[in-house]
Amino acid sequence: MVKAAVMFLNIEIMSLRFGPKKIKKWLENGIDVYAYFNNDVAGFAVENAKTLAKMVSS
Repeated sequence: MVKAAVMFLNIEIMSLRFGPKKIKKWLENGIDVYAYFNNDVAGFAVENAKTLAKMVSS
């Protein structure tokens, strides 16, 4: 059985409190995590994804 979690992310909300901790817990439990970023007019989705990756890996 495939376990997966999908989150639609706003990096500002994620950086505040629960996001990286929740993602780390899911990964530790063998759950695949897929994060989707809403690309804004300035095109920050890639940078936001890199920021989240750093937050989860630290």
